[in-house]
Formats: sequence, C-alpha cells, structure tokens
Amino acid sequence: MRRINLSNLAHQVEFSTEGGIEPIVTGASTLQLKAEDMLAALEAVRAAFDEIANAAESSRAMIQAAGQLSDQVCGRLPKFPNKCSAAACLAAKPSYAPMLHVRSSTR
Repeated sequence: MRRINLSNLAHQVEFSTEGGIEPIVTGASTLQLKAEDMLAALEAVRAAFDEIANAAESSRAMIQAAGQLSDQVCGRLPKFPNKCSAAACLAAKPSYAPMLHVRSSTR
C-alpha cells in the first residue's frame, strides 16, 4: 500500500511539474522573440545615429570650406576707401557689377 501511495505521489509531482514547466517554456520563447525585436530596433537606431553623425560631420566640413572660400574672396577684393562702401564701389566698376546683381550708376 505504501508503494502504491508513493507511486501515485510521484505521478502527481511529475504531472504538476510538467504542467508548471510548460508556461515557463512558452514565456521564455516569447521573451526571446521580444528580445530579438528590441535588438533589431536598437541596431536600427544605431544605424540612424551613425548616419546623422556622418551628415553633421559633412555639414561641418562644408561650412568650413565655405568660410575659407569666403575669406579667399574677401582677401582678393580691392581695398576701398572709408568714404565709399564696398558694394557701391563695386557697383561703380562694371566688371564687378554682375557679381552683385546691382546696376552701375552713371556719373
């Protein structure tokens, strides 16, 4: 009788263990899928961040190049007397007028 009771108890423990393990296995599988989704999202964010960082670096380089070009252009313009603004003096010289989109005045 004792063996039968122990055998029945062992079957009950086994049945309960199997029933309790199934939701754990299912939950672990679901958790694994969600972790993979999160990893994919993080990789997409990282790629977007890298793209933005590259665009910012490119923009910084273009701004620096534009500043250097501006300095070169300003350095090559003739020096003007204080009485005359640069735009007015350039407009008075026909060769510079098209650059300013200003009509030269006749004197």
